[in-house]
Amino acid sequence: MITDFTQLQDDLLQVLLSSDTLANVNIVSYYKLRLQEEINYSAVCLTPRNGRAGCGVVIEVPTFEVNSPNVTGPIGDIVHSLVVVEEPTMNHEPTNGTLLTAYQVAQILLDVLHQWSNGGSGQVYAAARAIADEPAFQPGLLALRVQVKQKEVRAQTPRCAQPIVSETTGFVTLACATPGATMYYTLDGTAPAPSNPGAQKYVAPFQTQSGQTIRYAAWAAGFNGSSWGYLQNP
Repeated sequence: MITDFTQLQDDLLQVLLSSDTLANVNIVSYYKLRLQEEINYSAVCLTPRNGRAGCGVVIEVPTFEVNSPNVTGPIGDIVHSLVVVEEPTMNHEPTNGTLLTAYQVAQILLDVLHQWSNGGSGQVYAAARAIADEPAFQPGLLALRVQVKQKEVRAQTPRCAQPIVSETTGFVTLACATPGATMYYTLDGTAPAPSNPGAQKYVAPFQTQSGQTIRYAAWAAGFNGSSWGYLQNP
């Protein structure tokens, strides 16, 4: 399964834009902003929504953290980071300000998103460090980072079996348990991959010399390439 991170990002954008409690808060997508120009956080909080300004939210492109790496299809979390930016003077102006502090907006984000699901990836939940100060912003701006996560077990394309190597009287034989696999090898320590012009396709046992480094791997349509084998001739 390939997760469309930009679709997940847009899903969060739409659910937040549809929240009545955030109706006066400008909410934007980092990905779309970066396509246009370098992001300007002050513009995010100063851009009015429904006639009010002073506090805004930037939804960043999700990332993926693996919690269980050594399993078939890594188990991990899709991490959604949102930055709440406030310009306090404008934000608390009774006529045109949002009248919601950055801390209030951050808590509303958690309230809206915690235990929400887009029907595809797993349910959203607040991260352990759910709300934290975001340092290094320009003077006059207050910024907070909000993080929520979605648990995901990623299905993985099957991997070719690693070739089995045997050596007899100076000749090396390779065999692979994946039907239809093509094996490649090198004798100079470089990558045993089809993209490497120096890699040789295995067709029959080949002779090696003392001190040579033999690397080998298997490839097949519909499979990820195998793990690479390594043999150092004495």
